[in-house]
Amino acid sequence: MGKIHINLGSLKKRKRGERIFQFESFCKPGHPAQFDGSFQENIRILLRFGHHEVIAQEGLKCWSFLLELSHSSPKKLKLFVVEEIVGISPHRQCYYCRSVGWGNHLICNKRFHFVLPSKELAFEQAESFIIEVNGIDPKNSTMSTKRPMEIENHLMHGILHLNGFGHLICINGFEGGSEFISGHQIMDLWDRICTLLQVRQISLIDVATKGRMELRLINGLAYGEPWFERWGYKFGHGSYGITEQMYQRSLQALRAFPLALLIPPLYHTILDVDILTIATKYQSITSKVLKSLGDLFHCMMELKAKLSHEVPPTTTAMEFHSIMKVASCRWSVKRVEMAAQVIVQELKRSEHCWVSRQEVRDAARAYIGDTGLLDYVLKHLGNHIIDNYIVRRMVNPVTKVLEYCLQDISSPFSYILNTSASNTHQNKSRFQITRLQLNEDMFYLYKHILMMAEHPHPISTRPISSAIPVAVNILLDTKHLIKDYNMNFSQPTNIDPEHIKLTCVTRLRDHLHIELQPKEILRMPTNTTIGDLKREVERYYKSTYWGLRNFVADAVVLENANASGGEDCEDDLVAVLVETNGAVVVVEGSKNCVDGEIMFECGNGDEVVDCLCGAKEEDGERMLVCDICEVWQHTRCVRIQNGEEVPCVFLCRRCESQIVKLPLMQY
Repeated sequence: MGKIHINLGSLKKRKRGERIFQFESFCKPGHPAQFDGSFQENIRILLRFGHHEVIAQEGLKCWSFLLELSHSSPKKLKLFVVEEIVGISPHRQCYYCRSVGWGNHLICNKRFHFVLPSKELAFEQAESFIIEVNGIDPKNSTMSTKRPMEIENHLMHGILHLNGFGHLICINGFEGGSEFISGHQIMDLWDRICTLLQVRQISLIDVATKGRMELRLINGLAYGEPWFERWGYKFGHGSYGITEQMYQRSLQALRAFPLALLIPPLYHTILDVDILTIATKYQSITSKVLKSLGDLFHCMMELKAKLSHEVPPTTTAMEFHSIMKVASCRWSVKRVEMAAQVIVQELKRSEHCWVSRQEVRDAARAYIGDTGLLDYVLKHLGNHIIDNYIVRRMVNPVTKVLEYCLQDISSPFSYILNTSASNTHQNKSRFQITRLQLNEDMFYLYKHILMMAEHPHPISTRPISSAIPVAVNILLDTKHLIKDYNMNFSQPTNIDPEHIKLTCVTRLRDHLHIELQPKEILRMPTNTTIGDLKREVERYYKSTYWGLRNFVADAVVLENANASGGEDCEDDLVAVLVETNGAVVVVEGSKNCVDGEIMFECGNGDEVVDCLCGAKEEDGERMLVCDICEVWQHTRCVRIQNGEEVPCVFLCRRCESQIVKLPLMQY
C-alpha cells in the first residue's frame, strides 16, 4: 500500500478572487465549459479552471476547485485534483486494476486523483490530506482484513488513469460521517465528472453499508440490483470464481424465497413469532400481497424513503418479554406476565374493537390491585406480542384519547395472504411505523435470516433454509462493479462529421500474437492519412504508457486484408479505408525493451493463480502462494480466515498429496 501526503500550505496565502463553482451544477454540460475532445484533452481543459496549489512533493501537481453547496448556505467544499507522475513514483502498479480484471493493461504515465477530503478538511481550512495511491496488494497483505472503501475517510476519492480507465475508491455520505452532503449527491458529482471528461470505464468495489447492513445485499434483495446501478454500474468481476450467471440466479432465488417457508405452522419459537410480527406489520400498510422475501424488503425500503428522519419515542413490535428489560421495571417477571394476561383478556371481550386506556385500566383493577404495575404494563405493551395477539395502541385522532386493540395472528400468514385492499386501507389509519422501528425491523430480518450463518438459531437447522446462506455469500462476494462510459459516446448525437473514431489494436513486432490492452479509441480528422495515423498512434502510446516510451509504429494493417497483404500506402485516406474495412485498425510496432522493466499492471505475467474455487486471476481477495509450485490461492479457500496469520510454509493440496506419495528415505 502506498500513500501520498499532500501539503498545501496556509490558506491565508491563497490569492483572493478564486473562482467559486456551484456544487450541483459543477461538470454539467457547459459548466465550466464545453468538452468535446478525448479524455486527455478534456482533463487538460478542466485543470485550467482550477486553482493551482503549490506543493513540495516531487512528481506531483495539485489543483483545487471551490464548490458552493447552495446559494443559501455559506458552506463550501474543496475538490482537489492531484496529478501523479508514475515514472518517479515508488508505486507504479495499480492493484485496483489487478483486482477488477484489468491486470493485462499497460501501466500509464500519469494518474489523476480526485479527492473531496474528510469533513475536517473538506471545507476552506484544508491545508493537508493523505490519499491512497494504489490500494492493497492482497498477495503482500498477510493480515489485512480492511476493505478497500474503509482505507480512507475522505468524502470521495477517485483515480483516473491517463488512458481513461479509472476507479472510484471511496465515497462517504451521511453514514460515513458527512454532515452536509449525502452519498447520492457525491455519486452524482463523480458521475458528472466522468461523463464530462469522457472517461472509458470506471470500476468500484461495492462494500457500502447502511445501518450495520451490507447495502449490496439489502438493495439487491429489494430492487434486484446494486445501489450503484442507479448510475450505470453493473457486474464486472466476481470474487472466488463467481460468474455473472451465478450472481443473477442467486439474487433471483433469494428475492423469490417464500415468506411462508420461514414460519411453518408447527414452529412457534420466539424468532418465528418476531418474524411473523414484522411481516404482518408491513402487510397491514400496503395493498400489495407480500409473498416473498424480496416483496417484504421492497416494501420496507420504499417505506423508509418516505419516512422522516425523526426518532419518536415508540417501541418496535416484538415479543412482550422485552418490556421487562426496561430500566424502570421493578416488578418480577411473574407479576408482569400476570398483569399482561389480564389486560389481554379484557381486550378480548371487546371483540377486536378499540378500547380507551381508562376503560382497560378500570377493568383490569378488578384483578390487579397494584395500579403502578398496571400503568407500567399499559405504557410499554403497545405493539408487543402476547400469545397469538399483537397489542395495538394509538391515539384516537378525533377524541385524542389513547386506545388499545388486539390483532389476531394465531394462523400464520392467513392474515398476510388474505388481507383485502379495503382491510389494508382500514389498517393504515390504525397503524403507524416510525423510521427507527423500520430500521430495527430490517436489521432483525437481516441478522436472523440473511446472516443466519453468523448468528445460528432454530431456523438455520431446517433443510429449506440451507439455500439462503449459499445465495447470500454469492451476493456478498460480488463486489466489483464497472460502468462503461463508451456506450454514452457511441450515440448518434455524438457523431462529428469532421472527425472519425477508430478502435486501434496495437501489436509488438516480436509478439504479434499478443494484442496490447486496452484497445484505444482515437478521434482523427476525416482527412487523416495512413502516415498521419501512424505518427498519431506513435505519439499517443509514447505519451500515455510508461513501458512504451520508445514505441515506434512500423505499419498499419487492416483487419480485412486484401491480396496485397493489407498494408496500405502512407498517403491513403483512413476515412476511405474505414468505409470499406470497418472502424478497427491494427498498428504493428516495436520498442526498445529494458530488462526487468514491468509494463503491465499485473507485472510481467509470471505469477499463476489457480484456486480451488475456480479463480484463474486476482480478484482483490487475500491470497497466499504454495512454496513448491508457486501457485496462488485464496486464504479463505484453504480455510485460513481473515485475521489469521499466514503460515511461514504453505503447501497446496496437490503438492502435499505428491509429497505423501514419495517413498521414505532409508538411512
